[in-house]
Amino acid sequence: MFLHCKRIEISDEYIGSGVSFYENEFDNTHVVLNPLSSIKDITNSIGNYISINKTYAEDEFEEDFCYIEQSDFDKSGEFKNLTIDLYPNKITMLFNEELYEINFEIDTAMFIKLKNTLEKIMYKSGKITHHQ
Repeated sequence: MFLHCKRIEISDEYIGSGVSFYENEFDNTHVVLNPLSSIKDITNSIGNYISINKTYAEDEFEEDFCYIEQSDFDKSGEFKNLTIDLYPNKITMLFNEELYEINFEIDTAMFIKLKNTLEKIMYKSGKITHHQ
């Protein structure tokens, strides 16, 4: 799958971390606030996307939950050993025997934030390799 990313959202909170790559730049506030909007309307406003997430365990008896969500829900799922190659302008990864390439244009500050968040997500859940 190839995704030319126009918008990146990064979250890093006490309950988990996530990075979402969107094909469209969107402001779906008008769609979400419209009570007549359907799930299809909301999905169409977002376009294709890939989200890499980790939800942290609530106690020592649980494990972190790592998963990939994407616009094709049939290809979404949990991962335990994901490998990501991170470049200044793209990410490549292999998930469920499918190669993903996500291209983007971001500044240095955003790249550092992306790198740091992906490292948290991948800790004990996979491998991340940085390329210059």
